[in-house]
Amino acid sequence: MAAFFHKPVLLHEAITSLVPDTSGARAGVYIDATLGGGGHSLNLLQTLEYQQRLSRSLLIGIDQDADALAAAQVRLQPFGVHFRAVQGNFGDLKSLVESELDLDGEPIVRIDGILLDLGISSYQIDEASRGFSFQKPAPLDMRMSQAATQTAADIVATYSEEELAQIFFRYGEEKKSRVIARAVVREREATPIETTDALSAIVRRFFPDYQRAEQTKSLARIFQALRIEVNRELEVLKSVLQDASDLAASGGRIVVISYHSLEDRIVKDFFREGASEDWGPKGVVLKEPLKRATLKLITKKPIEPNEDETNSNPRARSAKMRVAEKR
Repeated sequence: MAAFFHKPVLLHEAITSLVPDTSGARAGVYIDATLGGGGHSLNLLQTLEYQQRLSRSLLIGIDQDADALAAAQVRLQPFGVHFRAVQGNFGDLKSLVESELDLDGEPIVRIDGILLDLGISSYQIDEASRGFSFQKPAPLDMRMSQAATQTAADIVATYSEEELAQIFFRYGEEKKSRVIARAVVREREATPIETTDALSAIVRRFFPDYQRAEQTKSLARIFQALRIEVNRELEVLKSVLQDASDLAASGGRIVVISYHSLEDRIVKDFFREGASEDWGPKGVVLKEPLKRATLKLITKKPIEPNEDETNSNPRARSAKMRVAEKR
């Protein structure tokens, strides 16, 4: 097993957004809902310590990956009772936090910041046995939680041609979705497709050698689509955004880092909808809006890594960070 290491993306930008200068000496509960190896959490705890707020603060780190939790607990052990690690899917954010704080129906304590760093960690990509990368021979797994039952191999083996084509197009935005789905179904009739190499070989057939760059992009899109389906990523994202909005106290920040357009679109639409008010049809005068804004947009446009960061960490290239504040 590879050592769990994940270089945090947009680290400075994320932490300064979670703990803005305007927050003063206020202390509270912070949530890193995608703990990973604990890179963002470590910097957040160090920031709270520097601001002399750590003694009155708590950080809850959530991850469904047992390897990630174990690594983060070791890394953040020096912060003692001010850090708690919780294993679970962040789609259940609200219930996980309520259970961890043992509220038993009581009003939730003040939560001043929630971080969501979406996508997969460098460790998960580099650990061949997880099957996330088309560049490494491995079982076709792609589960972020080993407690889950359905793997990418199961999907490839059981979904209809139409279902596979829809997944490849909807979640991977793959132009060759139909022909690749047809080829997968034909291949599995003769031989089970159970490894990353076997699936990659099917996709590569549609590209001559001189289109190596397009071949790589298509492979990335197909693997992304399967990963999203295996882990229900977009469905879970919508759920966790609503939970984060419900949990955050007035003035609390929600910071989301996404890595592809499908995620970013969901985050952008959720934040904009939360920041808008509904005054009904034109010509109708109302004393109060039909729907009040629950969020305030802190970033009108997404924050992206600078050139120095993308040079030192190529996996940060597609990152986009959006921030909203609870009203």
